[in-house]
Amino acid sequence: MGLRYTTQKKVLWKNISHYMAGSHDNWQCCVLYVEYGAISMGQGQEVHARRLVQQSMQDGSWVLLHNCHLGLDYMDELLDTIIGGESIQSSFRLWLTTEVHPQFPINFLQVSAALFTPCTSTSSDGR
Repeated sequence: MGLRYTTQKKVLWKNISHYMAGSHDNWQCCVLYVEYGAISMGQGQEVHARRLVQQSMQDGSWVLLHNCHLGLDYMDELLDTIIGGESIQSSFRLWLTTEVHPQFPINFLQVSAALFTPCTSTSSDGR
């Protein structure tokens, strides 16, 4: 079967389309039990991420890549893989976490649905 980085997690999935349509107090929720692979990027993890993404595209599972700002060279390759993928299962999902980085590929952001948490203020003057 090969190397597998899986975790089963309970995910609360809120229907974002209701929120975006202005119906903030009438969210539809469901709970999913999702098996997904997770890798924290950095120091040589591109090899493992590449293998996990390819396998997940074929079997339709979910992937979570943490700290993508530490694997910027791989991000361009990953975007090409996703866009050029001919046999991607419809249930495949790719989740990325990253810190703000000026060299993060803007093309990746343009073809993604972005969910973000604003930075909290750490200075005494509120900036």
